[in-house]
Amino acid sequence: MPRRLPLAFALMASGVYIIVPTPDELVLHPLTGCLLSRYLNVSIQTGVIMSIGAYFVIGFAFIVSSIVIGGTVVLDELNRRMVERGAHISRYISVSLTYVPELGDGRGVRHSEGACVLAASPFERFD
Repeated sequence: MPRRLPLAFALMASGVYIIVPTPDELVLHPLTGCLLSRYLNVSIQTGVIMSIGAYFVIGFAFIVSSIVIGGTVVLDELNRRMVERGAHISRYISVSLTYVPELGDGRGVRHSEGACVLAASPFERFD
């Protein structure tokens, strides 16, 4: 598991906790709104609204950053798997093109020419 994945999980959990309304917000927003109204010289209602807005912005920022971090981890894993699968497929194709069965003992012989062996065969395809 990459190191960035637990960070993405923690950010997502924190963001969801911030976005979903919980009972502690009944105390959190009035206190924060009171502090904002005192330091910014605005009414208490404006301070509470600013507190709620800032809280939601922080929650959405956590969720977006977790998606970006987790998305890059998932994208890196998909790219790695696709490269492995492409290498496996290319090995399979090269082996299947270079395998020509031998008539005698049935073990088969590998030629480096690949499909060119069939192109130079003396037999006609459509007799």
